[in-house]
Parts: sequence; C-alpha cells; structure tokens
Amino acid sequence: EKINKDAGTELISTNQNQVDRFANDIVKASLEMGNKITPEQISAAYNAAYKSAGLGLGHTANNIVSSMVTDYSAKIEGNINQAIKNKEWNRAAMLTYKSILFRNVLNPFVGGGTNWLVLKLEKTGLGLFTGLAYQVGSKGKIDVSTELGMKRLEERLYNQARIKDNYMRGLVGGMTSLLTYAAFTNFANEDEYRKWRAKNKWAAKYLDTITPEYLLAEMAVKDKKVKQYLSTSFNKNDAFDASTKFIKSGEYFVKGDKSKAWGALGEAMGSKINVPLPWRLAKDGQVIYQGATGQDPYHGNYKPSEGFWSGALQGGAIEWLGGRPVSQSKGEYNSEELKDETLKHFKDKGVNFPEMNPEKIQTKEVNNKVVEKLSDYDEATQKLFIKKKKEYLKIELNKLKNNAIKVYVDKYGNATTTKNNKNSFKPFAQLTTEQIQNVISSSISGNVTEKVKKEVLKGKSPIKKD
Repeated sequence: EKINKDAGTELISTNQNQVDRFANDIVKASLEMGNKITPEQISAAYNAAYKSAGLGLGHTANNIVSSMVTDYSAKIEGNINQAIKNKEWNRAAMLTYKSILFRNVLNPFVGGGTNWLVLKLEKTGLGLFTGLAYQVGSKGKIDVSTELGMKRLEERLYNQARIKDNYMRGLVGGMTSLLTYAAFTNFANEDEYRKWRAKNKWAAKYLDTITPEYLLAEMAVKDKKVKQYLSTSFNKNDAFDASTKFIKSGEYFVKGDKSKAWGALGEAMGSKINVPLPWRLAKDGQVIYQGATGQDPYHGNYKPSEGFWSGALQGGAIEWLGGRPVSQSKGEYNSEELKDETLKHFKDKGVNFPEMNPEKIQTKEVNNKVVEKLSDYDEATQKLFIKKKKEYLKIELNKLKNNAIKVYVDKYGNATTTKNNKNSFKPFAQLTTEQIQNVISSSISGNVTEKVKKEVLKGKSPIKKD
C-alpha cells in the first residue's frame, strides 16, 4: 500500500492472493539470505510438491504401464524434433501421427486410465501397503551439502509427500469403505439397495464415492453393467470424451448430416471450456433436493446436438440456466400441442413422451436386429403414422390418469400393468414420476406403436433405396 501511495497509482495489486505471494517471497528471501536454505533446495521442494499434486490427481504415472506410455510419448516427441532438425519431413509427419495416437488414445486411456484405477484401489485400503512400500524404499539419510545429496533431495521430498498421500488415502478410504460395507451388511439388503440405486440414478453419482469398490463391482456384475463399471474405473466416459466427439463429428459429415456434425464438433470444443463460477455445486444441490423430495432431478439434454452452439453449450452452466438452443426433432410435440390439458398434466410431472422421430421408430425386427424404421417410408406415411400415434397415446394417457389402466407396484417400487402375487394396485395420484415413466415406456408406448403399425402400414412398403 505504501508503494502504491508513494507512486500515486496502483502499481501492485493489493488483493489477498498478491499479499500471500509477497509473504511467501519474503519468507524464501529471508531463508536464503540467512543461509538457512539455498535456491536449489527451494526449487527441489517446489518441484516435488508439484509432482506430488499431479500424482494425487491421477495426472502423474503411478504404475509401470502408465510410466511406459508416458516415457514412449516423450521419446516420440524427441524423435519428431530430431527429424525436423534433420529436415526429414516425411518421417516427422509419420511420427506426428503416431504422437497424436499416443496423446489422444493411449495416454488418456491406458496411461491416465490405469492411474485412476490405482487411485481407486488405494482408496479401498491398498494405500496403506503402497505407502509402507515407499517408506521402506526411502529409508536412509542424505547429505544435502554434497552434489549427490542435492540430486536426490527432490526425489526424497517427492517420496515423502507420496508416502503421506498414500497413507491418508488408504486410511480414510479404507475406513470409509469398511464402515459403509458394515452399514450395508447390518442395516440394508444389498439387492434392495442395488434396485433402489438403479431407479435413483441421480443419487449414484454421490453415493458411489463412499460405496466400497468391491460392492460396486458386485452390483455391476448383477446388473450386467461390467463394461460401464470398468469404463468408470479407468475414468473413461465417451459422453464427455472430446476425441470421441471429434470422431463422431467426422462420421456425421461423411453421412451428410451437417447439423449433427457441427453439433458434435461444438460438444468437443465446448467440453474444454467452463464458466469460472461454482455453478456445479449449486446444480448438485438442486439435483439432491429434487431427488430427495421425489421430483424429477435435473439431468440435462444429452441427445446428439444439432448445430454448433447447441453442442458447445451442452451440459454447461448456460444449459442449466435454460439458455442452450435445442433444435426440435422431427415429429416431437410442439408448444401448441403441449397446451393440451392431458399432455400438459404429464409434462408438468416431468414425464418424457415416447419417441416421435421417424428415424427412431422401429417398424420391423429380425432376430432382435432392426431392419426397418418409419423413416424408410414416404413422407405422407410418416406424417400419418405420427399423427395417429399422438392421438392414440393421448387416449391411453387419459386412461392411465383416470385409473382405467391399472398400475401395480411391488415392494421395490417396480411398476407394471400386469397383476401378480408380489405387487398391488396403486392409484395414479400416488405414482412417482419414474413409475409413470416406466409404465408408459414399457407398456403403453409399445402397444400404441403396434396398433398404429397395423392401421397405417398395412399394405404399404418402404421406399426402395439405391
């Protein structure tokens, strides 16, 4: 403040971050000038802390597979520079393609993925053993007054931070896993929890952070979702992977679907940009409140985007605030149709109506493989089919609303229109949004589609394609 006052203008910012930086600089300068510590030791401490932070985030190799991929990627970059220096342009180009493969496929999936897998295993208690191993391997004193001691200082400081990090992750994660598992064993039925979790996917994101890995793996096997579980373990999710979206964009361009191609490109580029505000914390709070109070939790619109800006804003703060432009798919209900009393009643409950896009309506299957869609027919047939489907759907929804279609619910909350000795009738007014959605998706939608197929498609054939 004195410097700014003497200068008559603000030369140095006086915010808290700047004050902290000055304080740190003063401490380092004092230690250095007092011969308590050397610049090399300060540098070693900083580098060790930086590497340790990267390790805890899964950004630094923590296993032999990841180390091999990282080392080879660095070797490729060195070879590229050497090829350019030697003016071997063809070799440099081929090495660049190879580098792209490693950086965008092997490094994130094999390298980063195995890093995340190790961190997840350490969270189950393995960290106590890996921490002990690093502690045993780091025993012995070093003399920082010698050249060899200085070279080993950064490595020693890094190992010390790694030991503490592994112990803490193993202790806290292991204890949490054991306590959570004990709670499940003593107070809950695993099968009941598994089914409840499948029906309340909004809660899985939060509960999975404290659920023991072996319990998650066991549930994944029973639910036949092993692939999804492994993808999560390797921190691999195609829905948020930029490289996958770039590839998808290219596929759409090749197919001639420019709207979705630009949408996928926007998704890829938008995934790298974020609003510098804690909006996700507010969104998570909203989701938890809505889920806990029986409402339909906010989940965003992750259908293929149409248009660059629709893709770029997908899943972000602007979409959450309702500002993302979303194109209406062919056949979907328009704003005028949704003013209808019956449709509005279901829409207000958070119910999603059955698919009306001709590209998504399946009209024929052979050996569980779709061989014909509504979009294969002429335009007039498509319009008539969708019109009839909307009319019959409205009739069925009115029946459901007035309890003419009876819904039976079992003790797990599963809803169906078929009565058996394990479920009982539940009035429409007492059904949850998810139960209504299940009945519409599993029973009503299919019956309506079959009825319209018999009425509209009888005697008609798909348009022959070249």
